[in-house]
Formats: sequence, C-alpha cells, structure tokens
Amino acid sequence: MLNILEAIKKYRSHLEKANAYGRIIGTALVDALKTIVPDIDFTIGWTEAGVDTICLWSDSHDVQHKKWYKRRYTRLESLIVEIFPELERHVDTPFGVFLDPEEADRARSALEKLRGEKDE
Repeated sequence: MLNILEAIKKYRSHLEKANAYGRIIGTALVDALKTIVPDIDFTIGWTEAGVDTICLWSDSHDVQHKKWYKRRYTRLESLIVEIFPELERHVDTPFGVFLDPEEADRARSALEKLRGEKDE
C-alpha cells in the first residue's frame, strides 16, 4: 500500500498527464472547428468541472447569441460526443456553443475528418 506522500506524488503526476493530453485534444478540436466557429476556444476544466473535462466556448455562438430554442440548432457538445463517444462526460460547452444546420454539417465533416473516418 502506498503511503500518503507516494500517493500525492502519483496523483499530481497523473493530473499533469491528464492536463497535457486534454490540451492536445482541445487544441485538435479547436483547430478542426476554427473555420466554422472562428472564436472557439477551450480550457481544461472550469468552475464546475475538473481536469477530466475539456470545455469549449464561443462568444459568437453561445446561448445568448443564438435563438437555438426557436430553431433547429445543434449543441456542439452533442456533435463532438456523436463523433467521439469516448469523450462522453469529458467534453462540455458550459455556456453553450450552438450551430445552425449548415454549420453543424460542416462541423460534423470536420470532426469526422479529424477522427480519420472520412476522406476529403
């Protein structure tokens, strides 16, 4: 059994690794989606999420700027999880990132390309 100091050392090491891998994933998602949502960005965690959550946001596509409740807008989080089910419960759009139908189609294609399942 590990003593507490060994456990703390391993805990901190794993957090650093999770943060580094989260940044790689977040950067790849943002790079793939920049042409559709130019101001998209990400953080690892936020007030209500820890290092295990990649949080994406966009001021131009958040809930206040899109009348998503009146039209058929797609929440980016659900689209990412559709293409990358491995990220379920590990990706969030805490302020909402909503895409109109044309943007959603383009984002789906970009994410499929990122996953490697669709040729150009």
